[in-house]
Amino acid sequence: MKRETLFIKADKIYYLPRPTSWLGGWARNLWFDRAMKSKSKIASPGFWNTLQNTHDVMRLVEKDGVVLTLCEERAEFDGAGTYLTWPPTEELKD
Repeated sequence: MKRETLFIKADKIYYLPRPTSWLGGWARNLWFDRAMKSKSKIASPGFWNTLQNTHDVMRLVEKDGVVLTLCEERAEFDGAGTYLTWPPTEELKD
């Protein structure tokens, strides 16, 4: 099974984009908090856009029990590609 979500770390707080459903968002937050060993907050669409302009957008991916974090260059895919950071709780940028 593969799970993934976008997130932004700003001021030592993890922000997730607003979910499309209440139940899906609840399950995603539980999974994210457990994988990252930290609490997260949901950002409104406007706040998410503001954060995107000043912080790196990251992607948390879990497949077959392996959890990875990928940094996406400002989430605009400007040709720089993605790079892997591991482990997710130690190498993320502030």
